This record gives sequence, C-alpha cells and structure tokens, in this order.
Amino acid sequence: VSASLAPVIGAKQPATPRFPKPEHVRGIYMTAWVAGATKRRVELLQMIKDTELNAVVIDVRDDGDNYWETGIVLSEDAKATNLAVPRPDELMQLLEDEKVYPIARIACFVDSRVPKHDASLAVQDANGKAWVERNGRLWLDPYNKKNWEYIGEVVDFAVSQGFPEVQLDYVRFPGGGKRSSMVFPVKKEWPEGTTESQVIQGFAQFIQGRLPKEVVLSADIFGIVSSSTTKDQGIGQDMAFFPQPFDLL
Repeated sequence: VSASLAPVIGAKQPATPRFPKPEHVRGIYMTAWVAGATKRRVELLQMIKDTELNAVVIDVRDDGDNYWETGIVLSEDAKATNLAVPRPDELMQLLEDEKVYPIARIACFVDSRVPKHDASLAVQDANGKAWVERNGRLWLDPYNKKNWEYIGEVVDFAVSQGFPEVQLDYVRFPGGGKRSSMVFPVKKEWPEGTTESQVIQGFAQFIQGRLPKEVVLSADIFGIVSSSTTKDQGIGQDMAFFPQPFDLL
C-alpha cells in the first residue's frame, strides 16, 4: 500500500449517523399515540418495508400537548405532558433497526395548555384573558421570547432522543379570527415597525442556532401563503424571506 493511501494509525474516522438521511425522503405521518402503540406501529413499519417509503413524521408536540416525557418545567406546571410514547428508547431503536428515517413534528405557537396556566404568555383578548380562535384554539404570543425558549426546550429534547430532523408546524401567528381582537402583551418591547414576518423569521433563526449542525430543520407552511398576493396573510410567513433559516419547507 502506498504511503498516500495507507490509513493513518489512530486517526478518528467520521462517525456513521444513526439515521442517515435518504437521498429522497418518502414518509408518512404517525401520531404519537400510534408511535407508542406496539401493534399499530408494527403494522405501519411493515407497510414501509413493503413499499418505497423510508421515513416517518412523529408528533413530539401538538396543540400544547407534549407527548413524550420531556421533563420541562413549564410543561409540567401547565399539565401539558400527555404521555403517548412511554418507551422512547424502544421506539427509536426499532426505527434504527428498520432503517426508517424519523422526523420530529413540533407544533409551535398553537397551544391549548400554557395559556390556561399563564395568560401572560398567551395571545390575549382586550380583557387580558387568553384569546380564543374561532375554532376554539389558544395561542402562545410569538413576540414573547419566553415562548421561544419553551419551544426551544422541546426541540432540544427531540434532538436528545436521536431525531435527525425537526419539523416545525404552526410556526406563525394565528389566522382564525380578527386581528383587531388580538392583544400581544410584549409587542411594545420590539422596535417600532417590526413585522410579523420578522418575528417569525427571528424565532426560526433562534431555533436553528441551537441545533447541532447535522440536524435538519424543516417547516410546514400555510398553503395559501404560497399563492397569496398579500405577502404573509398577517401570520408571519412571507415567502420572500421566511424560508431562509430552514433546510426544507
């Protein structure tokens, strides 16, 4: 073996990723309850094995419920832990064994738990109570960086479980009601003229900045934004620059 081709003794070889990203991701959505239920989970994994599917999106957080035991203080205080995945190590090992690429879905600002616990963190109505969307949902205030930190803790937890990709959903302001009826308690702390899109982009950059470089950051977007002629529809997803912090949309 020539010297130029000989391995360097003691040289550190690149680590093989636990979940290498497929060249083409072809996935299905698996609720946390299905992910935590052995029988149904096995059925779906068999379907993946029998088809060209190779990935699965799994709920870690949705509508304020954290479906894994995160240990996050605010989650516990707000009674937001709704345990659907009681044996996460078993689940992640199974996905690794089956060579299935897992994506952690984390719904961000829609939250029906924390606003009931602490209205100061919520989008409010004129009376200082949590504002209620037409469909009955409550929302965290995207201007409030305490909420950024909370969601960031959930993201940190997902990464600690081994997820190679984090997919943010509801990474926006609420859109199901009159904007004039919404009060954002800490908006006044932001520079005058700050747009909703700048707030959401700032949040996305905040999340990206705390991720290990090898973890993919993706997002779901409100479909109408892609064909709208009025920029961000008031929800903060302006396609001119919203995608910049993300690897995938």
